[in-house]
Amino acid sequence: MSTEIIYTEVTKGRAYDLAVEAKNLLDPIPENKWIADRYTDFESRCCVIGHWTRLHSPDPTDYSQDNCSDFFESPLRHINEPFGIAENIVEVNNDDVWYEVENPGHPKARVMAFLDQIISDYQVEQNNPESEDELADAYTSQPKLEDIL
Repeated sequence: MSTEIIYTEVTKGRAYDLAVEAKNLLDPIPENKWIADRYTDFESRCCVIGHWTRLHSPDPTDYSQDNCSDFFESPLRHINEPFGIAENIVEVNNDDVWYEVENPGHPKARVMAFLDQIISDYQVEQNNPESEDELADAYTSQPKLEDIL
């Protein structure tokens, strides 16, 4: 029996939507209900993916492994990719040196800072849309001198 990991490609717009949804869904969860390196403690604490999956399940009060694991399929795992951020949200949750925030020892603080970065990067890009491709398109769409004369 082979285990197949399903890759979910996420666009910048979808990554932004997921980050906003995750921020709204996960922010109310107290720091003492977050853990690292596993989906759940089977009682009341989860990692970012555990909380996300559990809160989207038919029974958000179920802290079992089956209810908190996304089986590597959640698109939330890929919101970093369109922005060129090397670490994914799971690595951020589990690594206490990843992000310099006021309280780097808490997975929640790291995850919230990570989500804020995704949201901010997208908003900055939307407010300043002049990427190299857009500038090139604007240049080539300008009338040529010989067409004007």
